[in-house]
Amino acid sequence: MKFIYIITIPLLFWVVTCTHPQTTPPKEQLHIDGLVAENLPHEPIKDATTHDPSPTEVSPELSPTPDTNTTETHHEHTQELPTPTDTNPDTSIPEPIEVPTPEQQIEGTPSTEYVTDNVSIPERIPPAKPPFSGTIFVEKNIIQDTDPTTFVSLTPKGTGTRRMYDRRIARFQNFNAILFLATFSDGLSIEVQVNPEFTQADALTEAKRYLPVIGQLPYALRVDVKTVWIHKGVQPFGGGNNNLLIHTGQGLQYIQKGILAETFVHESAHTSLDAKHAKHPDWLAAQKKDGQFISTYARDYPTREDIAETFLMYLALKYKPNRISNTLKQTLTRTIPQRIQYFEALSLNMQPIK
Repeated sequence: MKFIYIITIPLLFWVVTCTHPQTTPPKEQLHIDGLVAENLPHEPIKDATTHDPSPTEVSPELSPTPDTNTTETHHEHTQELPTPTDTNPDTSIPEPIEVPTPEQQIEGTPSTEYVTDNVSIPERIPPAKPPFSGTIFVEKNIIQDTDPTTFVSLTPKGTGTRRMYDRRIARFQNFNAILFLATFSDGLSIEVQVNPEFTQADALTEAKRYLPVIGQLPYALRVDVKTVWIHKGVQPFGGGNNNLLIHTGQGLQYIQKGILAETFVHESAHTSLDAKHAKHPDWLAAQKKDGQFISTYARDYPTREDIAETFLMYLALKYKPNRISNTLKQTLTRTIPQRIQYFEALSLNMQPIK
């Protein structure tokens, strides 16, 4: 018996060791705009920004290093810009402009009468993943070339020093920019700042290419757009900082795909809606009640991208329903019903679309 006991104990230890090997858990990885960052929280860090414009209490964001060889995904083509934080005139970025908080009485802020608890949600089985990767690619006919524009004129204003963000160098820099003043029939105006890498004539041509399309956007999306930056290069467009960022090589690709206006809807939603709504309690309640996202881009960056990803689909469903399929309508009403009602409750000025 003693011999058997001595043999059995080491054998049991060997069996347990073999069946439960020691493992080292893999490092947590987070994919951010095609890059991999290790050991980061799910929500990306983001500078205090006007993404639209400088929102109150919007968490900082990681800004990826531009890659001219990116594959076509939505978040590689439309990205939020970093916000200036340093006031040193030679090496820094100016402080962001203060904007109203959601509690202030401003146009487009939900009233206290909006109660999400009283809104019924259609019965549905949540999909395993969002229906789209990015919404600017869903339908190219939401806004068409023949639709009305509020754009009126483009007046040359000479040149002047302007601090502009250029994705090709991934930072803000002072440029002796070629300047134009764009005016719109609803009283809004935008200073267009063009990189001096363009000639005066080419700068005017590029400005004329994009400003009429910007004039097709709803007033509610243009109201906080004070400047437009235009650079060469195939780099993602951007929103925020009271601005729309254009890289003309990328712009030509959007034009060829028929989604230039849809991209501007996304970016201008960053600029004019995010600061007021991305962290509004009623918006967060709508997200929770819907229980899902319209795109993987919105799902992966819910604070930064959900407003912009969703608003384009809301515009299509409510104002251009004859330009989208019945299948798409059903997908939208099943997936984001609470968010649709949230936007409806704002009574936004949608001219010239409305």
